[in-house]
Parts: sequence; C-alpha cells; structure tokens
Amino acid sequence: MTSQYSALAQDEQENPDPVVGDTTSRHRNTERTPLLQGESVRDHSNRAQKVGPATTTTQENVSSESNVHSYQIAFHTLTTRWKDLQPQYRWLIIAGIILLSQVLLGLVVVYGVVPWVAQRALNHSKIVFLSTNITQPKPDSFMMEVSAILENVGRIPATSQPTSVDIYYKEQHIGRADMPGMLISSDSGPFEIATKFVALDRTALGVFAADMVALPKITWTMKGNVDVVAKGLHVRGLKLDKEVTLEGLNGAKNITLNSFDLPGNDPTGGIHLEASSTLFNPSNISLEVGVMRMGIFYQGVKMANVTAEDVRLYPGENTLNLSGSMLPLDKKASAVASKFFSRYLSGEESIITVGGLENSSPIPWLDRAFQSLRVDVPFRAPVAPDLIEGLDVGQLAIHFTKSNAYMPSTNGSVVAAVKMPFDFPIAIESLGQTTQLCMATFGADDWCIPFAELQVPLLPVTTTTEAGLIYVNSTFDSVPLKVLEYQEDMFRYFIMATFFNQENILGFTGNVETTAKAAIGELDLKDIKFTKYVKLKGLAGFHDPAPVLTGMEILKDIDKVTFAADIILFNPTNFSAKMGDVSFDLEYKDTVIGEAFIPNFMIVPGNNSVSCKGKLRKETDDYLQQKIEEFLSNYVSGSDNALTIVGNDASTDIDSLKPMLKSFRTTFNVPGSHDQLMDEATMHLLSRTAVVKLFNPLKYTDINIKYLNATSFYEGLPVGHVFANFTEPQWNNQSILIPAGGEIYSPKLPVSLESGGLKLIKKALSNGGLALDMVARSLVEINGVEMWLTYVNSKVPIKVVGWFL
Repeated sequence: MTSQYSALAQDEQENPDPVVGDTTSRHRNTERTPLLQGESVRDHSNRAQKVGPATTTTQENVSSESNVHSYQIAFHTLTTRWKDLQPQYRWLIIAGIILLSQVLLGLVVVYGVVPWVAQRALNHSKIVFLSTNITQPKPDSFMMEVSAILENVGRIPATSQPTSVDIYYKEQHIGRADMPGMLISSDSGPFEIATKFVALDRTALGVFAADMVALPKITWTMKGNVDVVAKGLHVRGLKLDKEVTLEGLNGAKNITLNSFDLPGNDPTGGIHLEASSTLFNPSNISLEVGVMRMGIFYQGVKMANVTAEDVRLYPGENTLNLSGSMLPLDKKASAVASKFFSRYLSGEESIITVGGLENSSPIPWLDRAFQSLRVDVPFRAPVAPDLIEGLDVGQLAIHFTKSNAYMPSTNGSVVAAVKMPFDFPIAIESLGQTTQLCMATFGADDWCIPFAELQVPLLPVTTTTEAGLIYVNSTFDSVPLKVLEYQEDMFRYFIMATFFNQENILGFTGNVETTAKAAIGELDLKDIKFTKYVKLKGLAGFHDPAPVLTGMEILKDIDKVTFAADIILFNPTNFSAKMGDVSFDLEYKDTVIGEAFIPNFMIVPGNNSVSCKGKLRKETDDYLQQKIEEFLSNYVSGSDNALTIVGNDASTDIDSLKPMLKSFRTTFNVPGSHDQLMDEATMHLLSRTAVVKLFNPLKYTDINIKYLNATSFYEGLPVGHVFANFTEPQWNNQSILIPAGGEIYSPKLPVSLESGGLKLIKKALSNGGLALDMVARSLVEINGVEMWLTYVNSKVPIKVVGWFL
C-alpha cells in the first residue's frame, strides 16, 4: 500500500491534469482557478498581491493567507486523488487505518490508561482493620494476624501480588511487614493476613505501643509498591501510600478490682498481696503481653508491686490474677497507707491508681507501652468488714452530780472481739473511740436513736488472740458521757430502763481509732465505723432478789424519832453508779410514816450494803399517828414489818435522775427487836403488886414510860392487870426511864387479878413454872416525842412471892 501511495504522489507531480479519458474531470477542470490550472503557488501569490484591495494588506496577513491557501490546495488535492481511486483501493486504505487505530488505542490503554485507573482506584480505596491479634512479642518483632476489608475498591476485580510494606507511625519508619497476595473486589468480604512485623526503629515502635495503650485510635501509614493483575492485564509498580486506623485501648480506663487479700507477711519483706482484677479492652486489638508488672498507688504513694503472668488482652473483659507485696513504708507513706486501710475497714470507697513501672515488661516496646499507664480504680470492700464481732462491756461506772446531770463522768473497761479481714500479723497497741449510745427496740418499729456520746481518747490496750479473733481490752477513766442535744428525755429513759428492766439492748455506733504495727510499718487507723448491739442486764428495780434490811436502830435525837438502817441491795449487772444524796418516803401499809435519806448513794455490781437514815413523821393526824405507833409497836414487840421505800419529786436534785428515783419503789422486811421490853416480873400476891424488869431494846435512845396498862395471859386466858399512870402525884409525876439499851426494875405496880387468876397461876406453877404472855399499852416518850405503844411479850417468866395456896 505504501508503494501505491508513492505512485499516486508521483503521478500527481507528473500529470497535474486529470487522467485522460475522464471527461467529467476534464469538464470540471475548465473551471479551475489559475492555481489549479498549473499556476505555481508563488506566481499565484504574487498575482494576488497585485489585484484589488489586497495590495494594501500587511506582510503578515499575506503570509497567513498563503499558508491557509496551501492547506486548502493540499486537502483538495488529496480529496481529488481519493475520489479518483478505484473502490477496492479505497476499502483497503480504510481497513488499514482502522487496524492502525486499534493498535494505537490498545497501546494507549495498556501503558497509559490502565495504570492510571489502577493507581486512581488504589488511592481511593480504604483498608479497614476489623481485628488485630498481636502475638509472640519479641524485642524487635511480633506476629500479627489481621482481619480486614477493603472499601471503595471499584468494580473491576483484581489480584494483588505478594509484597512487602513499610509501616510508619507519626512519620517514623517503625517497621516492615509482608503482605500476601489477595483478591481485591468490592464483594470479596473480609480477608485474613498473617504476617511478621519486623521493627526497624525500636524507639519509634515504643512510641507506637505507648499510644496504642493510651489513645482511643492510632493511625499507621503503609507504604510500598504493589503489582496487580486485573482482567488478564499485569499492572506493576502501583504506589501504596495508605493510612490505616487501629483502635487503641484508650488508656485501659475501665479496670475493676474484684478481690483483694493480704494473707500474710511476704518473705521478701512487707505483706504478701493477692488480687484479681478485670481489665476491659475497648479496642479490636488482641495483645499478648506475657508478664506484666504494675504498681498500686494511693494518693501518690506506691503501696504495692504486683505481677500478672501469661497476660493476653482480648477485646472485652480480661481477668488478671495479680500477686505481689505491699511494701515497707516510711512514716509519711505509712500515714497514706493508714488512710487507705481506714477507709477499707469502714467500707468506704477509695480511688487507687494502677500504673506501669519502669520494668513493666521484659519486652522493651511493651515496657514503654505500660510504663505510662495510669488508671484510677474505685476500690472498696465487697461487703463492709464487720471488724468488731463482739463487744463485752466489762465494767461501766457513771458518776452523777447536780452540775453534770447530762454529762456524767464515766470509767470502765470494754473488751472488743476484733476480726481483721486479712490474715497478716498485726499488733494493736492503742485504741480510742467516739461512740454513740442508743436504746434499741426491735419489732414492728425498729429504732435506735443515739442519745449520748462517749469520746474515749487513744489509750494503751492489752490484747490476746484466740481462734482468729483479737480480743482488745481497753480501759478508760473520767471520760464524760455527753448527752446529745435534745436527747435529755431519751437519756432519762435509758437510766430508768437500766434500773427497772431485767435486760436491755444497748446500741453502740461510732468510730474507732487504733494504732497498730505490721510488716509495712506503723498504722494509725482512724474513723473505722462500727455498729454493735449488746444485751445488758438491768437492775430489775432491785426486786430479784428483794432488798434485805439487816438492821434498824432508833437513834437519839431531839423532838423526833430518827433511825438508822442497813439495807442489802443486789445489783445483777456490771453497772455502777454514784448518785449523790437521795431521799425516799417510807410507806407502812400504804401510808407515808416517814422518810429515809441515803447520803452519797452508790451501787456497784453484786451486793451493796446501803446505810440510810430516816425519821418518822411528827404529825397531829390521828390516822397517821396510829400507823406510826403500830409500826413501832411491832418493832418493839419483835414483830416484823413490811416497809416500802418510795421515791418522790424531791428524791434528788440531779435532774437526769429524777424520773428514775421518783419511780423507785421497793419493799423490804423490817425485823422486830429480838429483846423484849418486859424481860421478867416478880408478883407479890399478898400485896397484889408486881415488880417488872424492863429492858430497853433501843440501843441509842432512852424510853420514858408515862403510862402502863398491861394484861397477862396464860394459855389465852386473862390472869391479871397492871395499871399505872406515872404522871399522877402518887408516882411523884415521875415516869419510868429506861436508859438506851439498859434495863431497870419498876417500882411495885398494883396488880388486879381476874376471878380465875389465882387458879391459872396455881396451874402454871404445877406445870413447872409461871410464864405469862404480856400485852401492854403504854404511853411512852422517845426523843421527846410521845406516842402510844402496844406491845406483846411472850412467856415472860413470873416469880411469885408470898404463895400460900
């Protein structure tokens, strides 16, 4: 075809006229321009310059027009030649042109368009890591298994060839990893990559690892060359420059401490520690750590080193079993540790910090990753430790005065059975407490309202250990029991319940402070909260057993009958009280006949011998006087009396004790005198008189007998009567004075016998002796107080003089 084109060109040059025989062409040629009729281009151009207005154009316009005209001539020549070709030649030329175009187009597509399209598709694609599993960590490498998907990869599937990519982090070339060949398609789904990451910059790798732990997201940049095959076309050397986002652990902020135990001292020093924690991994990265060492900090002080073995952090919750020791601490750090233990023992939450150490891992880049880890962990005992398992109030003494009615001074001892939540050895050296007391009521309406507070300072204690319990014995002295504001009524109720109930439940709630020594140092544990309810015996109103009056004596006084008595009160409790001076009414057969006064009234546990003084009323009321005389008559006669002590509004001037003492009521037996007033008598039958030996059973005061009216009985039958009014002149107005505790013989007293009196006397004498029962009513004066006494003396020996029957 080329030779054909050459022949055509040559023919054009040699025969500018149309082919001979082509009449049509000849006919057309007759109308040609001079140029087409054989005029040269230059001649035609020169001619054109001389014709018409063209003579005025510039040289440049002439040149441009000449060039355009030349193209027109060339195009016209080709067109003419094309038309002059035979049809078969025309088709050959067209086929050649089409074939040549296809070849050229294929070359353009293969070497230009396809690589451009492929690179463009690669640039627009996105690699998404669904999960990453890092295993077998070594100082300069680790294995990595990745599940990923490709997004925006285009419609044409392709297959990449295995290659090696460089990994950059923060523009630092941290390492290299091999990439296997894979199918690249929009519907290919996730693909798996298992490769070895080789570190090229350990320092930069450490930075990446630290950010992987600390940040929520991190970005790798992957660079390299990729060869792909798509639709049978091999595209080589595509540039891979792709950012890949990995999810980080975000500081591993969610760590919980599940258990915490200190089972004993650590052989290396300090206290051995065992703990279990849960670390939540929010990322899709699984990380094989192996050995992980961490520190436990509280308020900036490192308290413990712990280690976890075989650590693998999977997405989600991970359980770490920690083992280590609490460290021996200096004085300043011990104060912080003391605060931590105090809050733990009180069941309060503390914020501890779990953080990496300088040697957190033997792998340098993992060490860098966890060194900067600092996680605040809320920590508290799962259940608030019941530190005090038992409480025994050994002795409790309260001293009341008028001025401290609602802040009495106390002393006593308390034994607390302490159960520590840990088993490491601890020596408790001192104990102090701020305790509030309440009276507990359990039932439909449970309540225990604090009414008083006891602040015992830090004092030395003694301890014993038995069956896992530490028995702490503490004593205190002169510590005020402060009644809380507006709780005066409750305090008075407490006092009443203590005195009158058989048993009470007393609540103790408050804070304990203690100093103790342990393997980590000296601990000052404060504000350890506790609540304990203790059953305490009450005094039961001194009714069980009932009070016993061991002796009563009428005392010498002026114008009043006073007495002294000793009473045994049994206190079944370990409670003591000093209540100052108290007074009570004395009731005899529901009638107040006097009052009793107890100075410095005090009770202690067990039997209490209480000495009291009293006086009988000196009243003009006949009924009252009758009761007083009846009481004394029984006493002088040796008969027992039931006497009741009853409180009143004036029983005490201590306000807090008034309700209790006013309500106090106890009855006891007053034994009669063992000595008879009429000890013996001598009867003179001839003169019908009798001399009576009189004994004063009152040891401390005289008895003046002013009037005597006595009747003697034998076997219940009257024998005779003695009547004498010593205030009459015949007795010289001289009463019979019987000195205190002494005896005298009366003057001869007139005797009048009953009609059968002599027979009864004779009968008595025949039976071995005369002993008569004497019933007397006498007007006596005791301490200047006159009263009528009726007394009975049994089997008084009678000596008969002048017997002639």
